[in-house]
Amino acid sequence: MDNFFTQSRTAFLFGIDQETQLGIQIKAYGGMKVLILYQHVCVQSSLIDSVRRSLEHSSLDFYEIEVDNNLPLLDKIAKVERICEDRDIDFVLAIGDENVINFAKAVA
Repeated sequence: MDNFFTQSRTAFLFGIDQETQLGIQIKAYGGMKVLILYQHVCVQSSLIDSVRRSLEHSSLDFYEIEVDNNLPLLDKIAKVERICEDRDIDFVLAIGDENVINFAKAVA
């Protein structure tokens, strides 16, 4: 096996009311302008509302995009990358399943 070093600045928060800590966690990572990527189910469950409150409470700017898995992936990634550049996004927050997480990793 070859030697290697890896480092990841990815954090996962799971559990009841963990979304209320997002603003604090994002600031700890140095984020100030956040891109929220989420699935529609987050709207239905009102999870996105709780996330917004947490970020607002921490005085973070944010922009939201609902991830639609029906769109061509590369086209969607390129579009979101342009949005990030235009808005000086410095933190990507994924809320949802592995599809949203993988999309966020590609964008970041």
